[in-house]
Amino acid sequence: MLDKFYVANYILSLDKEKKYFTKELINRNGRTFYEGNARLNKIMHLSQNIYLAKTGTLLIDADFYAYDNGAVIPEIQNNYSRIISQEYLDDYTNMTEEEKNFLTKMFVAFSCAPIDELIEIDHEDNEWIAKSVGKTLKEQRMDTFSRKKEYEIQYADIIKVLDRMVMFI
Repeated sequence: MLDKFYVANYILSLDKEKKYFTKELINRNGRTFYEGNARLNKIMHLSQNIYLAKTGTLLIDADFYAYDNGAVIPEIQNNYSRIISQEYLDDYTNMTEEEKNFLTKMFVAFSCAPIDELIEIDHEDNEWIAKSVGKTLKEQRMDTFSRKKEYEIQYADIIKVLDRMVMFI
């Protein structure tokens, strides 16, 4: 599994024009937050779920939590401003070509999706639904791996699309 900050930096590095991961404030479901922060967390969450469905293993070494606007890695959420202000690594040697290719395809597929659609997709995750009623952080911790079989069915079509994508980046 890959370190959460390593994955976040890789995904952010794909946004060469710094167009998708910004500090634009938005309000959804009674919460105000950076749209880019939510976008990053949604892409990481979808990457985790879809990679699990595709390979049977988790991609990111991180716990996701069911927050109001979808799944979040608190350490990424809380450090977003610092993460986007630093220079990204150029050396991703700890990541296989398969992992880089997968994350690049995820970025291409979801980076320009409207944030409301990304939140809606997150809200369709039964693990998020089950844990979003939790009152404490412990109760909101999502067990992604427990949904492996479900995700294989839920994400079968997107896996086909991703597998057929040809990258020219």
